[in-house]
Amino acid sequence: MFTKQQIQAMHEEDLRNKVLVPLLWAMKYEGVHEYHGTNEFGKDIICWKLDELNNRECLALVVKAVQISGQSKASADIENQVRQCFSKPYVDKTTGLSEEIDRCWVVSNKRMAPSAVDLIKSGIGRAVYSKNVRFVDIDALWKLIEEYMPFQTTLQKLEEVRHDYETWDTHYRLQAQIDANGIHHTIVEKFPGAAQEKPLEIRSIFEFPDTEDGRRHKEALERFFETGAPTQIPAAYIKSLEYSEVLQRVYPTMTEKGFLQFGSIPHPKPFLMRCEIVCDDGDQFLLEHVHFLCTQVGRKEATFTNATQPIAVKIQLAIHFDGTVSRFHINLEHDVSWNVHQVLRKMQLGRCLSKPHTIRFINLETGFMVGSGRSEVGMCEAPDEDTLEAVAALDALQQKSGQLIVLPERELTGEEHQDLNLLRSLYRTGSVDTTWKTCTMSILVTDEDRDELTQTLSQTEEHGMVYLQQEFEKLSLFGEEYDLGTIKPLSLPAKLTNWLEVKALLDQGFCGSLQLEFAPRDNGSFTKEYLEWLPEKDGDPASKLG
Repeated sequence: MFTKQQIQAMHEEDLRNKVLVPLLWAMKYEGVHEYHGTNEFGKDIICWKLDELNNRECLALVVKAVQISGQSKASADIENQVRQCFSKPYVDKTTGLSEEIDRCWVVSNKRMAPSAVDLIKSGIGRAVYSKNVRFVDIDALWKLIEEYMPFQTTLQKLEEVRHDYETWDTHYRLQAQIDANGIHHTIVEKFPGAAQEKPLEIRSIFEFPDTEDGRRHKEALERFFETGAPTQIPAAYIKSLEYSEVLQRVYPTMTEKGFLQFGSIPHPKPFLMRCEIVCDDGDQFLLEHVHFLCTQVGRKEATFTNATQPIAVKIQLAIHFDGTVSRFHINLEHDVSWNVHQVLRKMQLGRCLSKPHTIRFINLETGFMVGSGRSEVGMCEAPDEDTLEAVAALDALQQKSGQLIVLPERELTGEEHQDLNLLRSLYRTGSVDTTWKTCTMSILVTDEDRDELTQTLSQTEEHGMVYLQQEFEKLSLFGEEYDLGTIKPLSLPAKLTNWLEVKALLDQGFCGSLQLEFAPRDNGSFTKEYLEWLPEKDGDPASKLG
């Protein structure tokens, strides 16, 4: 969007590209493109549309971003360019055909002196039929923009409003905010100390009858003065109202059906705080950066909220000026898909709030405690500890794999429950207890090493070992694969179960690939340790639940 003044300040290139080309498209012209250049022959922009008889009518624009007066060089240039527009055809870039110009506009983002227009027409003479040439100065151009590009003129209307709001008073300016509820005006100082030089004074006297409605409005007004809670007082309860001449120019005299709306103006600067929830049993939850806005303030307390902060935890906090928390409300957004880290944080918060706790709010800029409160009983139900550990294990997997994990919105399958139990074991100990039954391996037998292999394998029959070395293991969960990391190498006691078959082949002088079959010498139980999950790497798993 642009204003009329911005168009007037444009250079010729911006005038062509940002204003005239979009305008011609909006006017339903076809084939609009710049023709400006060494071979333009007067034509800065060309386009066309069909006339009433369905014939193609070509238009050329001669564009200038300078003042055009009767004595200016621009007048002579324009006269020459107009002649060239009609004398030299152009080649349509789409069809490749040669086209004659039928009409010409001389466009300027400045005013055109009538004497200059007459001079150019006189110079052209009979060479060009005068009605085929149209002169469009800034005023005529702006009318076309208003007609065909009305949204673009919005900025001009706003600029006119801004000018009126800026100049309506020597000490104050009006600020407007537009939202779904309408337009809201605020009066602000033009310079520091303006209100001291020219105070905005309001004198009012209220009279409330001893009726249910009167008492209700009286209490609402008293609550506004104490807490800043918004309220509305009808004109029937306003005995007198006087206010400064400055305000009278903005706000008209109140009618019988009028009212006074009382409310607080939110402070524009956020208050950066840390929220600490410390339970009596040592459990704690921290919100490191809470961007609070002061939404209302009275004589006794102020209300803060982080409703505009893009985090899932929303807090509304009312603090008495003695530092005690009078109201505390916390809400968790439920209309978004949470990854498991966010779910874990939610559950950790719920666990803290379910127990006796103290809550403190610390100003991050000063380190001062702004307010504190105490709850002797829980505020909500505690989350299930097994579920909490499972989510903590999923969060650990998310951190180690670098892949976001979102819980499915359905019941988990039996296999998924088994996988979660495996993850919980990994999370607690870094290891998983498992068993093995059989394994196979192949060896290559040659004449040179047959005797040595026979001797080695004869010992393996009853006293062998299987060496387990696995570089990494993957887990399939919720339709995705996650890398569990490297498994610690280990040796497992085993016996060669097909030794008789293998010995017979070796005794016959066998050469080639030979398959060996092993089974455990014990019950096959062993523990797999995952190097990336071992407690010495991450600390005590229990600490991660806090």
